[in-house]
Amino acid sequence: MKNKILYIFLSLIFSNFIYFNVNSSEQFNFDITEIEILNDGNIIKGLKKGTVKTNDGITITANTFIYDKPSNILTADGNVKIIDSNKNLKIFSDNVVYEKNKEIITTNKNSKAIYDIGQSIFADTFKFDRIKNTLHANNNVKIENTIEDYLITGNNFVYFKNFEKIVTKGETKAFLQSKYKVTSKNIIYLIKENNLISENKTKIEDNKSNVYFVEKFNYLINQEVLKGEKILIISNYNLPESDKIFLKNAIINLKESKFIAQNTEIEIHKNIFKNSENDPRLKGVSSMSDGNITLINKGIFTSCKKNDDCPPWAIKAKKIKHNKTKKQLVYDDAVIKVYNFPVLYFPKFFHPDPSVERQSGLLKPEINNSNILGSSLTLPYFKVISENKDLTITPTLFDSKTLMSVAEYREINKNSKIFADIGFVDGYKSTAKNKKNSLSHLFLDYDLDLKLQNYISSDLKLSVEKVSNDKYLKIFDPHITKSPLRPGNFDELNSFIKIFLNHENFNFESGMQSYENLQVSTQSDKYQYILPYYNFDKSISQNYLNGNIYFNSNGSNNLNNTN
Repeated sequence: MKNKILYIFLSLIFSNFIYFNVNSSEQFNFDITEIEILNDGNIIKGLKKGTVKTNDGITITANTFIYDKPSNILTADGNVKIIDSNKNLKIFSDNVVYEKNKEIITTNKNSKAIYDIGQSIFADTFKFDRIKNTLHANNNVKIENTIEDYLITGNNFVYFKNFEKIVTKGETKAFLQSKYKVTSKNIIYLIKENNLISENKTKIEDNKSNVYFVEKFNYLINQEVLKGEKILIISNYNLPESDKIFLKNAIINLKESKFIAQNTEIEIHKNIFKNSENDPRLKGVSSMSDGNITLINKGIFTSCKKNDDCPPWAIKAKKIKHNKTKKQLVYDDAVIKVYNFPVLYFPKFFHPDPSVERQSGLLKPEINNSNILGSSLTLPYFKVISENKDLTITPTLFDSKTLMSVAEYREINKNSKIFADIGFVDGYKSTAKNKKNSLSHLFLDYDLDLKLQNYISSDLKLSVEKVSNDKYLKIFDPHITKSPLRPGNFDELNSFIKIFLNHENFNFESGMQSYENLQVSTQSDKYQYILPYYNFDKSISQNYLNGNIYFNSNGSNNLNNTN
């Protein structure tokens, strides 16, 4: 018993001697449960948890320590926590190496740094230079602010503690306030100002399907204000009806949907006027918006298709005001130009904006030009008949005193839909015959879901294409071509009735078709009939000898010589 007490007493004296030697020579103070000394005192191991302190404000807590006395390097493992009171920084990791002579702290696994309340940096590894007061974070880096609600990710960050600035290298993503996603590279984050800056191309997405492409930007996170150059704003991003706004440079308040900009160009989606050939756009020298009202200075509006020449028609005004609430475009000192030639002047002029859908009234007028018919003026009228029915009546007056009227009828029901396009031309005089004629066309599509039992799908389709003159389609192009029902080939018409049956065991198709060759002058030779045709296919066996066996049968009765 006396020997054991003596051994403990001598061990305590020896431990105190090691504590004093390290403290006085190498500036490390060990407060640990168990110490092991190796290599003639050059290697000191601290076991079973403990704390190491320095005389310049660092406290390191870990499960184990290894101190290399000649190199003055301390390695800590297991639940490592570093508190640097002088630098106002906390670092957590599974493994830390502290090079005291260089004042460099390196972490190797599961690293985390807390630099302010609710603000942390996560990474695989850290390199903290205490002399320069910089923290390098590498691989799977995240900056998280739980108070301001943002997250910035990347693979290479440098935190300049003296300047409260973080610089990222390479691709960087930021998720801000559960509203915005920023994709960029080489971002500068000013912590105190809560400001993101980049000189590189950037994509900003919001939670309303709006996307902002910016050449370079400055974004104030708290105010939700974006300052940028060469900005492209796309609404309904990756959706069919998507509009574009080009701004040379602008200040945009994303929160309140306000902006001030120079050199503005707005491109509205092509189908806004039910015609994919359109290119509706609005340009101005400068612009500003307060949410519901957008004001364009020295603006010009047109919906004509883009080409190398000036648009066939345009409205130019001193000011153009877009009222989103009233859905109107209002012009001050407006001039309507045809091929850049002023035609009409209005001190005040307005029309519904292109976003108005299914509202009865006059639609956008159009001025066109044809090599055969000359110039023309079109003034369409849209009528909402009911929730599932509407009608567009389009009169077109040509300078040859020819009048063309087209009616487009649309009806969509639960199991069927019908689209009809009927046109009539009065007063047309051909170059071959010095005589006025009346021309007409009928285009019709009808789809019916038969709802037959025991079938996956059962559909009946009817199509009619008919013109009163073989040259009709070519003469009145592009007026006919605006109809979605127009024939795909101006030299041939195709009418048919077809039935499609899709069963789990087979597929069956049958019908009758007629073709009219508009290039053949002889009336009896221009038609071809298929009365009827069928196509049947069925899978007989699958995975038979590593393959499948199918049965197919088809046939038709073709009448080519109809003379």
